[in-house]
Amino acid sequence: MGFFASLKNAFGIKSMDSSVSGSFPASLYPFEYETSSGQLVDSWSALKQSTVLQCVTVLMNGVSQVPFNLMQKKGRSKSNADKHPLYWLFKEKPNPWQSSVEFWNMVMIHLALQGEIVVWKIRVRGQIHDLIPFPPGRFTTTETYEGGWAVKKYYLMKDDGSTVIVPEEDIWHLRWREYGLRIALPQMSAVREVVGIALAGDKQSGYSFKNKSTIQGIVKAKAMMNPEQKKEFQTNWERAFGGVENTGRSVFTGSDVDFVPLTNTNRDSQFVEQRKLQIEEICRCWNVNPLFVFSDENGSSYNAREQAVIQHLTFTMAPWYRMIEESAYVNLLTQEERRNENLFFAFNDNALLRTDAATRSEFYHKLINAGVMTPNEAREKEDLPPLEGGDKLYVQGAMVPIEQAGQMQTPKPQTEGSPSDKPSDQNNQDTGGDTNV
Repeated sequence: MGFFASLKNAFGIKSMDSSVSGSFPASLYPFEYETSSGQLVDSWSALKQSTVLQCVTVLMNGVSQVPFNLMQKKGRSKSNADKHPLYWLFKEKPNPWQSSVEFWNMVMIHLALQGEIVVWKIRVRGQIHDLIPFPPGRFTTTETYEGGWAVKKYYLMKDDGSTVIVPEEDIWHLRWREYGLRIALPQMSAVREVVGIALAGDKQSGYSFKNKSTIQGIVKAKAMMNPEQKKEFQTNWERAFGGVENTGRSVFTGSDVDFVPLTNTNRDSQFVEQRKLQIEEICRCWNVNPLFVFSDENGSSYNAREQAVIQHLTFTMAPWYRMIEESAYVNLLTQEERRNENLFFAFNDNALLRTDAATRSEFYHKLINAGVMTPNEAREKEDLPPLEGGDKLYVQGAMVPIEQAGQMQTPKPQTEGSPSDKPSDQNNQDTGGDTNV
């Protein structure tokens, strides 16, 4: 068994083996993983768990709401490369059916749940004209080998079920965690136990509300009952005391039966504490602060929340931005565009500060006063029109143009007899040629 094959088997992803072609899976979420308890977990069932859904939503929003721009570096300055077709492709519509936000939402939901997604680069006259995403379940691959290395062909399934064969150079294959050469870590396989326990907790909670009564146990009859009597007694008992609507009712068993409780209450079994622990466990799997899935029972101050946002951008979203930027850089730009034209992709995460007016205002104020940003550059970020004179850099102090900073004012001419022309009595006394030191 080869190295990569052993890695795949270790994660139980035989159905995800990209070297196997043939019929496509019947579902968009075709890969199921069995937990140690025998429960099957897939991406769709995971999304039914509220914490998983919110973690994925946080990652989706963190990417889709941030501008993804094609930039060009000229000397020490950087600017939008709005003359290049890729700039407008990401700015407006990556393909005829999706806006930029919809495109990134689709890309992120499959990266976060399944670890990978492929994007078909449709070219017109050598330039990328459309970017069409295909999630796992809508593509397979075959491999041939040249010099010991695999060369892939991608088989993409369209909406009508037809298949198009695309060479590897026309595919943008994004992988969240690449644990082997061109092999993505299957996220649902790695977190199946955690998600499975959370789903089991949801199911337990549902059954508890459906069947709950204050009495759960064995009813012991003092006299013998035939099967018909037992069935009738059980039916009447469950009708009277079963279900949420009968919670809290009192029980009168009569003199010929005894009731023996068997189960603990949810409080006795620490059910609530277990559910809270599962929220933290799921957040760890997706590297999301529990604060962002609304799990903050003790509350936190404004400063604590502000620091949490900074940590979220630094430790959660920044790695995503770097991964996508680097992947787009090497897969969507030619070597000529990368090295000679100095083109590159970049997320502008300043957009995440739009909702915080105080932080945004302080941010602009400091940069303008330090001579780093012009007033018109700040106005442009706020979608405000430029003002006359707003393209100059200023520094703190008298707020003069930066090119005049440090220049001394011309001294006024002094008239005869002014105080500055008079000799100092102290410094100009006759010392007789001697100086005492």
